[in-house]
Formats: sequence, C-alpha cells, structure tokens
Amino acid sequence: MRQTALALVLIAAACAQHPDPRIVLLRGGGQSVLTPPNSPMPDEHGAWADGVQPPHPQRDLWIRIKLPKHLPSEPHLVFRAYSARMEIFAGSQRVYRFDEPQARGHLRTHDVSLAPSAAGGWLVMRIPSGEDLLIGGEPVIAPAAAVPATIVAITTAPFRDDLVHDAVGTALMIIGLACVAVSRLRVRGNAAALLWFGLFTLLYGLRLITASGLPALLGFSLASAHYATSWITYVIPVPGWQMARALVGDGWKGSLRWQVAAFAVLAPIGILSDVIQHRPESLRLANSVLVVIGGLNLILNVIAAARTGQREAWILMTGTIFFLLYALARNLATLRLVPWSEPDETLGFVVFTSCLGYAAMRAFVRGERQRLSIEGELSAAREIQRSILPATMPALPGLRFDIRYDPASSVAGDLYDFVAADDSRVGLLVADVAGHGVPAALIASMVKVAVSSQSRLVHEPAAMLTTLNETLRRDVRRAFVTATYLYFDAAQRCVVVSNAGHPSPLIFRDGTFRELGPSGVLLGRLGRLRYEAAQTTLVLGDRIVIWTDGIVEARNTRGEPFGDERLRTIVQNGGSADAVIDAVHRWRGRNTTDETDDLSIVLVDVTA
Repeated sequence: MRQTALALVLIAAACAQHPDPRIVLLRGGGQSVLTPPNSPMPDEHGAWADGVQPPHPQRDLWIRIKLPKHLPSEPHLVFRAYSARMEIFAGSQRVYRFDEPQARGHLRTHDVSLAPSAAGGWLVMRIPSGEDLLIGGEPVIAPAAAVPATIVAITTAPFRDDLVHDAVGTALMIIGLACVAVSRLRVRGNAAALLWFGLFTLLYGLRLITASGLPALLGFSLASAHYATSWITYVIPVPGWQMARALVGDGWKGSLRWQVAAFAVLAPIGILSDVIQHRPESLRLANSVLVVIGGLNLILNVIAAARTGQREAWILMTGTIFFLLYALARNLATLRLVPWSEPDETLGFVVFTSCLGYAAMRAFVRGERQRLSIEGELSAAREIQRSILPATMPALPGLRFDIRYDPASSVAGDLYDFVAADDSRVGLLVADVAGHGVPAALIASMVKVAVSSQSRLVHEPAAMLTTLNETLRRDVRRAFVTATYLYFDAAQRCVVVSNAGHPSPLIFRDGTFRELGPSGVLLGRLGRLRYEAAQTTLVLGDRIVIWTDGIVEARNTRGEPFGDERLRTIVQNGGSADAVIDAVHRWRGRNTTDETDDLSIVLVDVTA
C-alpha cells in the first residue's frame, strides 16, 4: 500500500515535465456557481467564481476544473466523495451520473471513463440542491491499466493521510483506559486526578480518530463521525477542568469549580442543539468562547498554585501553557480573531498529556504512600486493640457468658473487659467511645488501662465509674464515653450494676424484661460526679443482656432502626450473641447510606 502511494507521488511529481504523464493529480480550487434546481449547465463565460462554494439547500452547485492538455491513454477520473447524487460532464457532455440515496453520508470511490478528446477542456461536476458534498483528497486521472491500484490508493487515502492522528489517538485511548482502570483499583488516596486524566485522555484520543478518515474506511457515515466529534468536543472540557481541580484545587474564589459547572451545563445543551438543528457543532462558537476564557483562567490559577511550591503545579503549568497556546490559537481561529487557519494541536496535546500524566501519577503515588503509611499505623493499632480485649471468658459457677464484638471499622471504639476478683466474683465493663476509628480506639485503650489500674474497686461499680470519670475528665479532653459496669457474685447469686449514659442492661425473667441499675451521666463530661449502683438477686433461668447503641440504631434501606423490640425478641427466644449480630446485618441489608457504628453485645445466662 505504501509502495503504491509512493509511486503515485513520484509519478505525479514528474507530470509537470513529462509530455505523456501516466497519472495526473487535479490540483487547484477550480470555479463554482449556484443555479436554480435542474437548470442547464452555465455557459463557459457565465457567472463562474473562483473557489468552491458550499452546497446550497435550494440551488444546484456546479464545480469545474481545467483538465491538463496531456492526458494518459484511456484516461479515467478516480476520486472519492461523500454525496448521494452527482453528475460529471466533460465539456458539455455528461459522462457519469451517480444516484444512490443509501450512500448519503458515506464514503464512495468513483471511477469515470473520459475520452482522450477531453484534454484541455473543462471537467464539470453538478451537485443537486439539498445534497452534501465532501471531496476526499485530490481527484486523480489515471490510465485504464492503473485504475485498480489507483482505486486502492484513493480508498485507503483517509487512513494513510491520518495515520499519525489515528496512531496517536489509539495510544491516548489505551493510556486513558489504563489510567481509569488503575484509579478504580483504589477508593482511597488521590486517585481523582488519575481518573479525570484517564477520561480526558480517552476522550481526546477518541476525538482524534472520529475526526480522521478512519471511520469512513470502517464504513461509518460521515454524519455520524461529525456528530461524534462534535459531542466529544462539548463533553471533553468537563474531565479536563475536573483534572485541574484535582491537582491545584478550586482556584481563585472557586473559579475552576464554576468553570466545570459551566461546561457541565453546556455539554447536554450542545448535544441537544445538534440533534434539534440536525447540524453538528451548532454551538461551536459558544464552546470556543468558553474554552478561551477557561484556558486563560486555568493558566492564572496554575501559576498561582505553582508559586506555592507545589511540584505538580510547576509540571502542570508547563504542559498547560504549551497545550493551551495551541488550543487558544485554534479557538481564536474559529472565532476569526486571528489571521491564521486552525492549527493542529496534536503536538501540544502530546506534550500536555506527558506533563499531566506525570503530575497525576505523582499525586496518585504520593496518595498511595500515605495510604500505606496509614494502613501500617492502623495495623499497629489493631494489634494493640486486640491485646486489650479479653482472650478468654471467665468461668464462674452458675454463669455462662456469650460475647460478640463486631467493629464498624478495622479499629473501633467499643470496649468490653473483665476484672477478676476471685474464682466466683468478676467485674464486667462494657463501654462505647463516641465515634470510631483510631481516635476512638485510643480512648478505649485509655479506659482499659484506667479500669485495670482500679482493680481494687472491682466489687464497687459506682466507685469504679466515679473514678473512671475523674480520670477521663482530667487526662483526656473532649472524650465522651458511655459505660455500664456489672459486678457478678456467683457465691451470693447477685449482680450489682452502675450506668454512665449507657443503655441500661436488661434482665429477662418469667417472660418479662426490666432494666438493671440506675441511670447516670456519660463519662468525661462533668467532674465531681457520684454514680449510684443497684443490686439484683439472680435466679435460675435469668438472662442478662448488655449492648452498645450501634445494635438498636442500625437502619435498613427504608431508614427504619433495628430497635429494642427486635433485640428483646431474639433474647427472649434464647438467641445467642451471634444470632443478634447476624440479625442486625440482615436488617441493614445493602443500606450503604447508614453510617454504621460498632456492634457489641454480651449475654449472661444464669445456669444454676
């Protein structure tokens, strides 16, 4: 294929000097004129004007070009065009007529036989009113023997002519897809810049391809390629400006945020306008104006960010300025505010993509390093928290403990602990620190240490909570903790309970529930408090349940809480701690809007 193209170029270059050229390229703008529909061909000295006018919806378009004085033997005119109807004349004689409605908007290669006597005369084309026309490349006059090779060269010319753009577009699409895939592997870290970079690069690469001749070669209509290019042009600024926001922030007074909003509004309006008007790029002027304004705003914001010393901002500034100079020149040319034609911005975008990709990847890698560092700290915190939870349940005669602990995050704020007095007596603390995560876990660890240091108060729940409140009030600011402390005496068959802002434990006996212990203020809020306790005698078959509020406050997809009644039903029916937690999870279902809390429950059964 390349050899054929090279041969055509070499032979065409020799045409000017060779008296009997084999192949002739018809260069030059030619002349054109518009006439009423179905009018005869204007005479040679009619109102022909230099240049080719665009087709008219209500007039026939006539185009003519002077043929060389020397033509190949058995000359054939070979050209490619997007038009469903046309006529070709050599002088005043019609030599070709094409009328295929199904070809409208599609690339067609045409082979027209000419008489040798046509040399030096006018070659005329008539485009009926209402028809579109796009001549792909330069028409070729070739001898009959060279027509097959010429048709191959003409047919594949769109791909050859745009080979660089297609290759760059394909590479950018692959890069964009890879960046989107990598960014989706992580839900944490600074993956936003990489995601928007991937979408922006993907769309830009796709636009390079839709604007080339490749879609026509693949059988797509000219109109569909034009509409695709137009719609991508409307949409592509949104991920572009979002990417800039991810790297340098919202800009001066949120200007980049408003910039994104403006294009997010323009994109659907532009697409709808194209559909209604049956014309791609119907809002190209508005889009170009916004791109020029947005580009200048981005440059100013990037320069301001670079002055703060951000490494990514300096890299972004270099690539942005380089690309925006191309983009501004292109859009200014569209607005006809400059004397030059629209430049090819591909080189500028490749440089911009390189700088932007480097900046986005740096931000992503830095975010990943921070994430790994945080995960390392969380791992250490998890180990610490596991170490403070009891490894085994106490074995008291006549009492059976069943505990389930289900943190909302890898490090939680719920806590339970046993403080042993002797073989038949033990204290149980269940606490809930406000919030969850590392801060809540650290406070929970402090509560554990404080309780362990007051083991002498194991048999005095009220004194234990009073001392714990003073410790938190003195040593930890803004620590809000609810707790309940139960002292079990298997020998005396009783339990003493004191509460500090925590849901009161329930005892189930003879088919009814009742609360244990007096209520009290949560820990760490007020100083000089005296908590109270109450003693309850235990009998065979009693069941005590202690829980944290994450259980009853868990909500389903309709926003309904799990509630006390469902908890009581499970306990009344002899359900285990695992059964309670499993029921809560089923209740939540797929509710992703619920800000889940830690879940902890303790069941104590009196078995003797």
